Amino acid sequence: MFRRMEWLLVLSQKYGCAYVCNPKDWETGGHSTGNVGMLFGCSRDGIVGNSTLIASTSVLKSQGATVETASLHFDKSGPHLVRIKSGQPMFRGSAYSMSPKPDPRRKRPAVYKLSCPQVQTVTHQMSYRWLQAQYSAVRLQDGRKTDWGSATYRIALQLRRGDRPEACPLFLYLNALRYVFAAMPQISLQNSKILLIGEVNPKSNEFECLSGIQNLQFLASRRLVGRGSSGLKALKRDLDYIATSNILILGGGGSFPSFAATLQAPGGVTLHSRTKDAGLDGLPYAFELDKVGRFTCKQRLSTKAEQKEDYKIPGDSLLSQQVEKAVQIYSKWSSGRPFCQSTKSPGFSRKKCEAPDFSILKLEPCKEPAKLNLALSLAPAEPVPIPTAQPEADNSNSVPQRTQDAVPSLQPLDNKCGKRPMCCGPARSFAESTVLQHNHVAFYFVRCAGNINHDFHQNFWPLFWWMTRLRNDDAALLVERNCDSKRHWGDDLLWSVARTQGWRIYNYSKGVRYCARGQLHIMRSVGPCCDYSLKPKSFVHYGKGVIWAAVLGRSRLALDEHTKVLIYSRANANYRRIIEPKRLEPVFHPRLNVTVADDVPPTLLEQARFFSSFAVVLAPNGGWAPNVLFMASDACLIELHLYRRDSWAKDYGLGGEIGEILLITGDYHDPKKPILHRRGRVGGDDDILVTGGKDNLLNDVRRSMAKSHVCKQYLAT
Repeated sequence: MFRRMEWLLVLSQKYGCAYVCNPKDWETGGHSTGNVGMLFGCSRDGIVGNSTLIASTSVLKSQGATVETASLHFDKSGPHLVRIKSGQPMFRGSAYSMSPKPDPRRKRPAVYKLSCPQVQTVTHQMSYRWLQAQYSAVRLQDGRKTDWGSATYRIALQLRRGDRPEACPLFLYLNALRYVFAAMPQISLQNSKILLIGEVNPKSNEFECLSGIQNLQFLASRRLVGRGSSGLKALKRDLDYIATSNILILGGGGSFPSFAATLQAPGGVTLHSRTKDAGLDGLPYAFELDKVGRFTCKQRLSTKAEQKEDYKIPGDSLLSQQVEKAVQIYSKWSSGRPFCQSTKSPGFSRKKCEAPDFSILKLEPCKEPAKLNLALSLAPAEPVPIPTAQPEADNSNSVPQRTQDAVPSLQPLDNKCGKRPMCCGPARSFAESTVLQHNHVAFYFVRCAGNINHDFHQNFWPLFWWMTRLRNDDAALLVERNCDSKRHWGDDLLWSVARTQGWRIYNYSKGVRYCARGQLHIMRSVGPCCDYSLKPKSFVHYGKGVIWAAVLGRSRLALDEHTKVLIYSRANANYRRIIEPKRLEPVFHPRLNVTVADDVPPTLLEQARFFSSFAVVLAPNGGWAPNVLFMASDACLIELHLYRRDSWAKDYGLGGEIGEILLITGDYHDPKKPILHRRGRVGGDDDILVTGGKDNLLNDVRRSMAKSHVCKQYLAT
C-alpha cells in the first residue's frame, strides 16, 4: 500500500504542504487488515494529528481553498532508481517533484491535485518523519498501551513470515543479539525486555532454543489472508511495540519491515539485514548488519560514559550467556536439516541453500557508529487515562525547604544514601523518624509565587520527566509547599498531573524527620545559566497530551472550530501593554470572532479552557507563555517582541506543538517617551503602539501572516 501512495507523502514533505486525507489511499487489499488510514489520522470520521502534516477536505472547502491541477515528475536516473520489476520502475523517495511548485506566498490555501500514475516508492528517507509523527499522535490520542514494564532497553525482533515462512531465519537475530550485548554489556535481565513479533508458531522446534532467555516474550499471531479487517488488531499491537522499541532488529523478508522501522520513536536504533530494495537507506537511525546478522564494524551504540574496553562474544553477562546457550541449541537443531529441500521450511530459503553462520568476525571501529539515545527513546509508552473531572488542588499548608536541579538524566540526580538511610528534618533518633520505604524519594519545593514561565520550565518540567521516567520503579515525592490559601497555576498543575498519574506524594512538615531507605534525590531548580529547553524533545508531545488530559479532561488536541481570535493586550500588567488593541482587529478576516482580553483568568483550569478555545492568539511575550501548552495542535500564535526576540514558546520547545508561531519583532514603543530599562531583561518592557512607533505593528503582523503556512488563513483579504 505504501509503495503505491508514498509519493504523496514525499511531495507533501518536500514542499512543506499537508497531505489531504483520502481514506481510499489506505486500503491494504487481501491481507485481512482492511483500511489502515485511522492508524495515521485519516479516516471517514475525520483527521487526527498536526495540521501542518494532514488536512481535511471539508475544512479546506470552508476556508475557500482553490484546486489546482499539477503534474508529478520522477527522475529515472541511477541515483533515484533502485531497480526495474516486471517493467515497472522502483523509485527512491528522492525521485519525485511536481509542477507547478507550491507557492508559499499565496494568500489563500490551495489543494494541488495530481494524477496517480502507477509508480512505486521503495525507500522512506523523505517520508519517515511524517509517518513517525502521525502514528505517534494517533496512538497517543487513542490511548493505546504497550507493556514494556520498567525496561530501559526495549528490544524488538520483527520476523516477517506469514506467506513467506522461509524468510527471516532465526539465526540472524541470535547473531544480532550476541553483538548488541557485546557492544552494550550494561544490558541485563533486570533492565531489558525482548519481544519476538511476527506471524510465527512459538511452539515449533525452531524456537525451542529461546526458552532459556528469561526476559524474552512472544507477540505471535497466526497468518491471515483475504479481505476484511480481522487482522487489524494484531497489526496495530505489533506496530505499537515496534514504534516504542529502542533497539529494533529486522531480518528482511519483504517491504513490511522497512516500513515498520519508520514508526520507531526518536532516539532508538534499527539494526537490519537483507532489507529489500534498499528500503532503509537514508534513515539516520538505521544501521545495516551483514547477511547473517553480524555487525559489519565495531558498533558501540551507547554513550562514552557507558562504554567498556572489552568487546567479547560471548560476553560475561547472564543475558549474553543465555543467548549463547540458545545459539548452541539452535545449531544442534539445524545441523541435520536439508537446506536445499524442495518445500519451504521455517527460517530457511530453498533457493539459496543457506546454512547458519555463527562465526565471530574481527571488526574495526565504525566510522559512523550507531548511537542509542536513551533519553529520547524512553518517552513513556503508555498515554495516561483521561480523567472524568478536573481534580481539585491539594491545599494542605505544610512547609518544607528549598531543593534544586533536574536536567533529564538516566542516572540518579543525587544518591547520598549508600547502605544507611538518608534523613532530613530535625535531629532525632531513627526510631522516632518517618521512614519512606521506596526505591526513589525526591525532595521537591513548591513556592506558589512568581513567574509561572520560570516555574514551569525550571521546576515542574524536569520533575515531570523524572517522575514519568520512574513511574514503574517505586518512586515517591516528598513535597514542601510554601503556599498560602490563594490558588497558584504551578501548584494546581502539580496536583492535577500527580493525581491522574498516580504519583505517591508525602507532604513535608518541619516538625518531622524523614528518612529514605532507597535513593534520595534533591530536585533543584534549573539555574539561570542553563538551557531552559523542554527535554527530551521527543517527550514534549507526549507531555502535552498528559497535561491536557490531567487539566482539561480530554485528549483531543485539535480545534473543533476555527473562528475565534484572541488579542491579549496585557492592559492590567505593568509592562508590554498593547495600546488601543482594537486597532489590530482589521488584520483578521471578517468571518472571525475577535475577543480583546486585558488579562487572563486567575486559575489554571480557567486559563487552560480559555487558551484552548482560540484558533489564533495575538499577544506580547510574557510570563503567560506556558499556556501555549493548552493551545490546540492546529492553532496560530502571533507573539509580539520589542526591539529583540525573547520567545520562550519558540526557543524552548512549546511552540513546536501548535500549528504555527509567528514572532513579530520591532520598535513599537511611543517615541515621545523614554525607553524603560530593567536589569536582566532580554527584550523591551515599554508599552506597544499599533501604529506611531518607529516600526508599524499593524503592517508587520499583516506581512508575517501573509507569508505563513497556518496563520494566513485567518488574514483579511
